[in-house]
Amino acid sequence: MLLSYILGRTWPCRFTCANVEKKRKAVIGDSLNVGGGSVLRILTVCTANVCRSPFAELVLRGKLKGARATVSSGGTHACPGASADPTIMAIARDRGLGDLEHHRSKLFLPSLFAKFDLILCMEEMHMENVLREDFTQRGKVKLFGHWQRVEISDPTGRDREHYETCVEVIDAAAAIWVEKLRQMELV
Repeated sequence: MLLSYILGRTWPCRFTCANVEKKRKAVIGDSLNVGGGSVLRILTVCTANVCRSPFAELVLRGKLKGARATVSSGGTHACPGASADPTIMAIARDRGLGDLEHHRSKLFLPSLFAKFDLILCMEEMHMENVLREDFTQRGKVKLFGHWQRVEISDPTGRDREHYETCVEVIDAAAAIWVEKLRQMELV
């Protein structure tokens, strides 16, 4: 059976993409424990909370405008109070997404588990750092690029082209998250 899969044939029906996708939706929706008109509280997480996670916060806020959701951001190794990266601020302004001028970095703390229903991390290492604080919260901690099965790498210190690539991935991932959350009637 494995050989036929490798040669391009499909798994038996219980392993079809539709069934896998259905199970993924159920697991994510069930693990969030949100519903009945509640507000979904989302936290985006990167390393320093000055580039990817504040941009993702801004994008999600825009896409969830009018929905029952709030969005914030934090960093696993943030130096609290730092300003957003100047390049990411310029890109946000250029795209008409809003201003990150007043953004100040925040450190991810274990107390945030109680304040947020969904914690979206840019990379696996962020998930590991977050879950090291409390592994029992694993149901609410996901990759921002979960649905695409991608990690969103840090463009900090690189040229603007790397930033543009990063924000394209963030924008696409945010659109998918919003679509999935609406399908699950969580927002």
